[in-house]
Amino acid sequence: WKSKTNEPTRSVILPASSVLSAWLALLAKEQGVTVLIVCLCYHLQLVCARQRERSGKEIANLKWPGLDKYTLTIVSMLSILVGFRVWILNGSLPQFSEQDNPAAFSQSLLS
Repeated sequence: WKSKTNEPTRSVILPASSVLSAWLALLAKEQGVTVLIVCLCYHLQLVCARQRERSGKEIANLKWPGLDKYTLTIVSMLSILVGFRVWILNGSLPQFSEQDNPAAFSQSLLS
């Protein structure tokens, strides 16, 4: 879909589904929150590519794309989810037993 100014319109569905996916993944495993970091990096890459197309400049001469609503949303959701995870763990690192993570307790560096 394109708006009257011929700019693509942003849907709320994609960012909301990314945040929901990160929330559900975070409940299962700590690394699930990285989906938001990947989304943020992808968004910034798209913004830089779009800026380069418009200006015709090389990447080294481009300015920082700045903060837009999407970037602020992803960063704030990332902060909230990481804060939630820290609150759930009472500010400590998770404690695993040898049965939970045998490789971490192995004496050999190869395993």
